[in-house]
Amino acid sequence: MTGFVVWFTGLSGSGKSTLATLLAAKLSEQRVHAEILDGDEIRKNLSRGLGFSREDRAENLRRLGFVATVVARTGSCAIAAAISPYRDVRDEIRSQCARFCEVYCECPLDVLTERDPKGLYKRALRGEIKNMTGVNDPYEEPTEPDVLVHTDQENPEASVTRVLDRLQQMGFIEPHQDRGARPVLVYHLLSGTAAEAARAEARRLPAVRLSTEQVRVVEALGLGLLSPVAGFMTRREAHCVLGEARLEGGGAWSKPVVLPVNDALESALRDAGKGTLELPSGEPFAVLEVQELWRNEELAATRSLGTLNAAGPVHVFRQPQLQSPPEQVADEIARRGWRKIAAVDAHSMSFGKAMKAARAALSSHDGLFLFARSASNEFRELAELESERAIAIELTEGPLLAAYRPIVLRNYGATHWLVGAAPNDDASKLAARIGLEVLQVGTRGTM
Repeated sequence: MTGFVVWFTGLSGSGKSTLATLLAAKLSEQRVHAEILDGDEIRKNLSRGLGFSREDRAENLRRLGFVATVVARTGSCAIAAAISPYRDVRDEIRSQCARFCEVYCECPLDVLTERDPKGLYKRALRGEIKNMTGVNDPYEEPTEPDVLVHTDQENPEASVTRVLDRLQQMGFIEPHQDRGARPVLVYHLLSGTAAEAARAEARRLPAVRLSTEQVRVVEALGLGLLSPVAGFMTRREAHCVLGEARLEGGGAWSKPVVLPVNDALESALRDAGKGTLELPSGEPFAVLEVQELWRNEELAATRSLGTLNAAGPVHVFRQPQLQSPPEQVADEIARRGWRKIAAVDAHSMSFGKAMKAARAALSSHDGLFLFARSASNEFRELAELESERAIAIELTEGPLLAAYRPIVLRNYGATHWLVGAAPNDDASKLAARIGLEVLQVGTRGTM
């Protein structure tokens, strides 16, 4: 499919970034890759040194437009979220991209003033801030936007639905496709000479000693069980998850995947650009590519994050001991032709109830996953009894991994999640957003 640009314009606080994140998630469900280009990030990185004169603002937008056009040429969707106050510059950018959709986020100034958590509008109205677009600097409203959303009158879901409808009308995307399709896993397991080279390199790098729970998370990243996340999150990604419950590039997510590190390691990790991840015993087992070192000063009280966090992809060179690796399970699913797969979460129910649920599920599903803390003899017996209908899968357990359980089940290929007791609200919401239906065993209307 040919790429395209969706350009969100509107005053500060009108909801551009929120809608951009939600749109990226919706497009991801339809297998459309989207890159979010935030105006503030472009100004910090690509337009550093530019001021806020009309000429400098226009140049900043032209650079943003150029990046968006390049992304669209690759076949992806570029989602730009920027105030972009000048009509002629927006039209200039539109003329350079054949597939362009302008979305105007309209919101009255009085609503924005009340909504503004930093009080910038009130300060600008008092004359304390200059060059505030919409107050003492002009904003030229689009005369014929492709989509007009009134963010003071409708919720973000409704606004994005209208954007998606318009993109379909313009022929940029196809009608909504099956949400239940299993995503592509992102693996970071090294083997052979690559593993040996990483092991040798690890001896020379600054080391981060991990807890047992953190080791399990790293192994899950390496195995692709947390796809599309393939490493520890940057500050921007982590805060996007905390604020929107979604990844920066789209897709529902529950909690940030972060790696707190000791302040004493900051200089060494920054200089090396990499770090060794060690088991609690001190044995190296993975290498972290340090993409960013960031401090959590504004959210220091948030228990999910450390004061100093290291971000970047991980490469595991010690192969995790897993009974049923996801790639092996995927091959088996393809061989058996399963489309409707129930996952029995035996962690949340007694063995008897789990077996009852498993047998009931087989009457209405193509196949069954049996998840347990250990591959006990009873589970093995059921898997052997239903050798063409069930696969026993052993998952390591832990508080942090439990938060990602719907993601793990989905990445294995499950379409339904059978639980003995209702999961917490966050897990239920996450499961619903990724297309995994939760069935509570023993309640009316389920099983």
